[in-house]
Amino acid sequence: REELKKQLQQAKFLMDGSTDSGNIDDELFLAVFCDVDGMDERVHTRMKFLAVERPNDATASGLFQCLQCCLHKIGVKAIDAEECKRLVGIGTDGTNTNIASAGLKGLVESQVPWVFWMWCIAHRVELAIKDALKSTTFDLIDEMLL
Repeated sequence: REELKKQLQQAKFLMDGSTDSGNIDDELFLAVFCDVDGMDERVHTRMKFLAVERPNDATASGLFQCLQCCLHKIGVKAIDAEECKRLVGIGTDGTNTNIASAGLKGLVESQVPWVFWMWCIAHRVELAIKDALKSTTFDLIDEMLL
């Protein structure tokens, strides 16, 4: 934990969600950061797993509590703590609960107004593929995979 906390003092955090086969929403927290202490002169991008949290409810406040719990697990007291001054971006899926100004984005930005919010490219690609292949055999494949 101490090593991860040390590494995350330069971290750019990413946040993502996943839904299990029981359709129970879990929040997966990852940190993406630049490692400047590599063996060569290059800057290396690193990604570290932080936590999986299950929100009490799928509201913005429930997701914000998950974020706070994740930070507590790595020794950060709150999202506006000194350790989060290097937090530059958060990536989520495009649900209103996440990206609306009254959603998680709004709650986070009220604490850290400089944060860059992005809609996860993997989720965008998934939606584009599902839309492009709508009303084809892919619908059956997608249902089977879910």
